[in-house]
Amino acid sequence: MDKKFEEVADIAMEPQTPASSMIDFLSVLTKYRKFISRFIVICTVGTLVIALLLPKWYKSTCFGISR
Repeated sequence: MDKKFEEVADIAMEPQTPASSMIDFLSVLTKYRKFISRFIVICTVGTLVIALLLPKWYKSTCFGISR
């Protein structure tokens, strides 16, 4: 086996406390913050464009007590 693979496997097998897993999660978020923010903005803009370009195919009606 490759030595680097063994080191990664050993790290993966270590038990983690909730605090260490939260620190790992936050470090991943900070490492990829540009990618995450760009991805969210691109998805939001894309969804907005699609929503505005689609034709309206519904009609709202209300069946209730009329005054």
